[in-house]
Amino acid sequence: QHGFAALAIDMYGDKKTTAVATQAHEWMMQTFQHEQTIVERSSAALAALAAQPEVDATRLAAIGFCYGGKVILDLARSGADLKAAITFHANLSAQKAAEAEKFKAQVLVLH
Repeated sequence: QHGFAALAIDMYGDKKTTAVATQAHEWMMQTFQHEQTIVERSSAALAALAAQPEVDATRLAAIGFCYGGKVILDLARSGADLKAAITFHANLSAQKAAEAEKFKAQVLVLH
C-alpha cells in the first residue's frame, strides 16, 4: 500500500527461533565461524527479495539493529547492489577490511 516490500532474513538458518538470549547469542556466534556465512545468507535473502514481482530491484535498501546491523554492514561491504544501508547499534566488527570501490550503498550508522 505504501510502496515498500520488506524481508526478514533467517540468519541462524533452519528457521530457528528462540526467546532465550543465550541461545540466540550461541547461534549468532556460529555465523561468525566461517568468514562468508553472513554475506552468503544475506546476499541470498537480498536476491530473493529482488526477484519478487512487486519489488524494484534497482531501489533496494537494508536496515538492521545490533547483530542485524552487522549483517547489513557486511552486506554493504561485500558490494551488494544496495542504494542504502542503515544500522542501529550495530556490531561494527568486520572479518576483513572493506574495499572502498566495492561500496555501492550510502551508509548511515546510528550508534
